[in-house]
Amino acid sequence: MDPHDYLHALKKSWIVIVALVVVGFVVGFGASHAQPDSYRATSSVFVSSSQGTASDQLLQGSSFSLAQVQSYAQLATTPAVLEPVIADLGLDVTPAQLATRVTASVPLNTVIIDITATDASPKQAAAISNAVSSSLRTVTTDLTPQTTSGSGVVSLSIVAPATTPTVPAGPNRHLIELLAALVGLVVGVIYAVTRFTLDTRLRSASDVAKLTTAPVLGTVQRLAHGAPYGLALRDQPESASAEDVRRIRTTLQFAVAGAPATSLTVVSARPGDGRTAFALDLALAAAERSARVLVIDADLRSGGLAALARTEGSAGLTTVLDGTQTLADAVTEVQRGVFVLPAGQLSQAPSLALGSPAFASLLEDARKHYDLVIVDTPALQPYADALSVVGHTDGAVVVAAAKSTNRAQLSSTLSALEGVAAPVLGVVVTKGAPEAHAHAPARSHAAAAAPAAAGAQASVTAHAAHAAEAAADAAEAPGASVAATDEDADTNTDTDTTSTDADDTPTAAASATPPRRPGQRPTSARPAARGTKR
Repeated sequence: MDPHDYLHALKKSWIVIVALVVVGFVVGFGASHAQPDSYRATSSVFVSSSQGTASDQLLQGSSFSLAQVQSYAQLATTPAVLEPVIADLGLDVTPAQLATRVTASVPLNTVIIDITATDASPKQAAAISNAVSSSLRTVTTDLTPQTTSGSGVVSLSIVAPATTPTVPAGPNRHLIELLAALVGLVVGVIYAVTRFTLDTRLRSASDVAKLTTAPVLGTVQRLAHGAPYGLALRDQPESASAEDVRRIRTTLQFAVAGAPATSLTVVSARPGDGRTAFALDLALAAAERSARVLVIDADLRSGGLAALARTEGSAGLTTVLDGTQTLADAVTEVQRGVFVLPAGQLSQAPSLALGSPAFASLLEDARKHYDLVIVDTPALQPYADALSVVGHTDGAVVVAAAKSTNRAQLSSTLSALEGVAAPVLGVVVTKGAPEAHAHAPARSHAAAAAPAAAGAQASVTAHAAHAAEAAADAAEAPGASVAATDEDADTNTDTDTTSTDADDTPTAAASATPPRRPGQRPTSARPAARGTKR
């Protein structure tokens, strides 16, 4: 992972990170305020030696005190010192419990012992510290040797008795809250990085470039409204998505040894990657340059090209392969220069059909009559049908969906194509809604053609109503009868030729016409696009 990946991981999980920081702060706040305040009081004891007045005796005594002061400090927390303290103050604790609340330290190169006592009560803390100092002085006197005069060799003097503290010494609530929030931040960062590392889905074209040496042709952005059946070049030709496809079209002109590709196979790793929509959009983009483009639906398992192209799909590739129809009779022109060969009836053995000599002959015939042939194949991960097709074309264009296709799926797809020595022209990353037909492989083409047939029937019904109204108006305005009847006849004839290319909403063609004045010529509703058999 590079720094950009780490930044992306933190950005992706920033809500979780912030939430964990807040949770950590709240936990630290609660824990710190659940602890009672504690007070510390410190008294100081000076250790001296009384071994004479001569300089050499004083030097020996000083050295002896310095050597013994650490031992006296350790003595301060022993039961011999603490038991008298408990008795004098009437404490309800054991010497071991009291020892946890008393500390004795010796500053470096000194003979002073600082005795610190901690307690929830400031007065009790001072009392314990002073009592320990007094008890330590008594015990030390009893333990040290006596001089000839009967006094101890070492004496302890309280030089700074403990005073009642006014400010709590603990807990440090701000530090606890800060550390708890920091722990939450660390946990959040670890979660974000781990999540990013374990998530193997492709996120951008840069992820694809790290997996393959094949060129990344570009990224096709989602349409403005995210319509699952939308085509950028047909529905939003001026959108950024349409420009993305045009850019890829231009790149493919130099994909095959510096020459334009005349045939290509569109492959995806998994269903729903936007493969079929890209194939049609690419055909529309190529047709903008006056090219004749044929799109073949080689997905004989589920199809879907006919529904997306808004054309009838009961006959198509399968009927051409079995000799029932010729290629010229089976194709449909869905837009000027763009021809579609639907899958036709679903095949029981699609791999055999696509690997047959009849399919190879069909492709060869298609390349003679069209400037570009695009073959839309099933997803390569579930099926191997595309491997039977790609060898008959100039190469494969692999489609991968961002945040959907993972690295293993794309790598497996590229490896499969490499295994059959198929040239990979490039990889296209899509960022759009998945195609709905990819999740319904058993859908029949007759069902896909139903909306178009319903739209045509509704259109004929609407024009028949117009003719009836014109006949009724003829009685009131004889002069307009002939003109109205002639126009309705023309409209009905035009409707019959466009019955295979209904709109997205078939019922729109049968909507009621607005009221018109007597003698006014009726307005016919014409379909937006026209599909003609070629």
